[in-house]
Amino acid sequence: MLLSGNSDGSEMDFAVPGEEEASAYLFHFSTAIADNVEDSQIGDMRTAAEAQYKKLRDEANEVLKKDIPAPVPPSMPIVCVPESEAEANSAKFAEFINAFNNPEGDLVRRMLAAQQQLQLLGNDADYLTEQALISRMVQKADLLIKDYGNDPEKLPAIGWVALQAATDSQLLGLPDEASERLIEEVAALYEQAIETLFKKLTEEHEYRVTKSILEAAHAVALLSDKTALTFDGVCKHLEKALHFDLTVSYTLKIEQVTYVIEAESTISFNAANPDVHTLRGTGDGSLVSYRDEDDPRITVQAPDFKVQATAGDFKPYVGTATISLDRFFPGMESFYGDGQLILTGGVAEMNTWAVFYDYVGFDDVLESTVYSFPVSLSNGKVDAVDETVKAETDDGGIGILDLKLTHSPRGK
Repeated sequence: MLLSGNSDGSEMDFAVPGEEEASAYLFHFSTAIADNVEDSQIGDMRTAAEAQYKKLRDEANEVLKKDIPAPVPPSMPIVCVPESEAEANSAKFAEFINAFNNPEGDLVRRMLAAQQQLQLLGNDADYLTEQALISRMVQKADLLIKDYGNDPEKLPAIGWVALQAATDSQLLGLPDEASERLIEEVAALYEQAIETLFKKLTEEHEYRVTKSILEAAHAVALLSDKTALTFDGVCKHLEKALHFDLTVSYTLKIEQVTYVIEAESTISFNAANPDVHTLRGTGDGSLVSYRDEDDPRITVQAPDFKVQATAGDFKPYVGTATISLDRFFPGMESFYGDGQLILTGGVAEMNTWAVFYDYVGFDDVLESTVYSFPVSLSNGKVDAVDETVKAETDDGGIGILDLKLTHSPRGK
């Protein structure tokens, strides 16, 4: 397309190259279309626009005479939910937003569009009626905060419309006091909700609230600079609240030999890397007993060992997690007969690898081979995981692994 015209934007001409000439005049395409406001055609257009705006203003004045209706905000889950439930909640949320915005919001939108037309036709703008409508929406948000602000499940809906009303108030030039007050009130509600959510986590073992805690902390940080609460502070609190003790009891049977090995580790949320789906920790393990049924004289000694433990894919709203361990056995054992050293070797490690080979993987963070066990995760229970994993080899090797993940929140 080729364009030509005057440098002031008038009398623009465009043409589409081809076998046949095609062109059209654009008398103007800047916003200042009413260069000659005394022109009769412009006058007719202005008269029509003024009539349209008057009709909208009369409609607005009737609305302003009525009591302010405050729709009941929907209760939105404060916990993570499956995708299907989230979609249904989104529909309820959208319905509430529409109810809150009408009739004031729709009227303001149409009145501003009409005002724009009047400005283009040479009229001065007067936003007093629009400001009155937005003030009404601010009052509507105030009512929601007063009636439902203490309910964390209604806070997402209330917060959304309150911040929208505050923003619209600022854009239309209303005094800052009303919008600033509304924003601070919403921030205070989120801060209050965080305490409620932490109580649910630590006392009711409601593990699904972790994402909501972080979202609320983000909201407070963005909305207010008058609070002592910080996002980093909330993360450190969550590190103590989402804290677990992992106990591992491992029985390994190789022909006539039985090993019993135990390990313990703490696992928690990491404030430095806030991911609610991956909890990490370290611990220690040791060989508890060794028995050779064919020759009870044989004894085994093994050094204690360190354990790197992870609860990954931590999804309490689904009820699943994956417990990963870099080891749950000693790396080396010393075998004695009648007090004399017979053999030194990694027998438990070698046979564990064979028994649990299907569970072997790699952890990119640890940069190490790990054994990963999918487990059921019980929300609302102090023992979030209590599961036994059993595997065996074709030649009779058997491994029985008891895993227990117990919620043990620490103080703030």
